[in-house]
Amino acid sequence: MMNIIRGDIYRVSRGKSIYITLAVLLAIIILQVVAGAFMDTVFYFDESVSTEITIDTTESSVETEVDTFQRPFGIEAPFFAMTLSGGILLILFPILIFVSTADFSSGAVKNTLAGGMTRLKYYGTKLIFSCVICALMLLVYVLLSTLFATVITGFGGTVSLDFISKVTQVFLFQLLIWLAVTCVMHFFIFLVRSKAVIGVFIAYLIIPSFILFLLSFINSWFEKLIVFDLPENLARVVEIAEMPSGDITKIILISIGYIIIATIGGYLVFRRAEIK
Repeated sequence: MMNIIRGDIYRVSRGKSIYITLAVLLAIIILQVVAGAFMDTVFYFDESVSTEITIDTTESSVETEVDTFQRPFGIEAPFFAMTLSGGILLILFPILIFVSTADFSSGAVKNTLAGGMTRLKYYGTKLIFSCVICALMLLVYVLLSTLFATVITGFGGTVSLDFISKVTQVFLFQLLIWLAVTCVMHFFIFLVRSKAVIGVFIAYLIIPSFILFLLSFINSWFEKLIVFDLPENLARVVEIAEMPSGDITKIILISIGYIIIATIGGYLVFRRAEIK
């Protein structure tokens, strides 16, 4: 198991793709902080943080205008970043796919299995490696976003237990969804077993959301199915404090369901696959 993990770490560290990805991630974080659009929901504020609101009163109406390009404070940045974390999937997963499919293209999988490693152990090792990388990437993304926002705009409050609790809660919910998406990715990897899975996986991330969006115009009932769309849930759980407990339970159960079904399905596909 450790030999496979060491091999994957070597591929990641020696390739240019990981450094390009980290550079892109850093650029995205800076851009989000410097020119980030202010969210409709105020995620977290201390008493010392205020929002500039201009009220224009006329005889017939009262209009409230909020600055749409307000840089987030460090205290807001974790929630702001996690609202947009779905886009990070598109730059992280291609690397994991290249690493996971390299053994198939080189024939290393056949040699590894011939050396006595079971397919279950091989599949589990690859999945664990990807899950660890995903967890680290999400953590780095949130921490760097908070750091840059604090340096550029200021923290805007105090690091209280309440703040840490809220950030941790949202982070863990997002991590659960990220792990579910990772399991789905590995199902496709061991189904296709080539770099062509990148196109299949990106289509999985984008097309269902687009279809549900179109169907919601036909009948509002289809909006209920959004809870099954993992990328869409990433943004929803940021406002978990405002969500009904029933919706929270659904997201947890659906994410766990994806993890179980995708993991079992991926292994069954791999167990019956002919390895060349």
